[in-house]
Amino acid sequence: MAHSNEDGGERYELCSPQWLDAMREYYRTAFESKDLLGFEFIRTYEFTNPPQHLRKPGRETIGYALSLKDGRMEVIGEPLPLGEAQSVVLTDYDASLQLRQWDGSDPAYPAFRSTIVEAGKLKFFGDPPKLPAAMENPNTHNALSAFTRFPPKVTANSL
Repeated sequence: MAHSNEDGGERYELCSPQWLDAMREYYRTAFESKDLLGFEFIRTYEFTNPPQHLRKPGRETIGYALSLKDGRMEVIGEPLPLGEAQSVVLTDYDASLQLRQWDGSDPAYPAFRSTIVEAGKLKFFGDPPKLPAAMENPNTHNALSAFTRFPPKVTANSL
């Protein structure tokens, strides 16, 4: 694992309004000079069992969607259902925090991720988007982890 609260920089609770703003800024700066025209997709990330204070009234889950349209990436501050989105990634909130603590380039990361999938805490629905070459960024996982605050109870061994 490479990510912790001691890495430096501002950290926010996963999927909080501040975290979503930091993600919007990441996507704005990472892809502002890239040619994304001609590609369209919406992918939703939905978290089950999130902290109560992050839930909107009447909702049991939280999340966000990434929408690429007209050459522009937009972060939508709520999950969209399959049908509106081409693909949905459904993750247990704490399992997502566990995944984000790992450096995506760590050779042990795929095995750890598989453990979470096998436990039923990470599921995929729909068709994964065919991303333009300009969006093939292997550092996105690490970039998003860099501004995620990790509660002390989440460790790699708590699965």
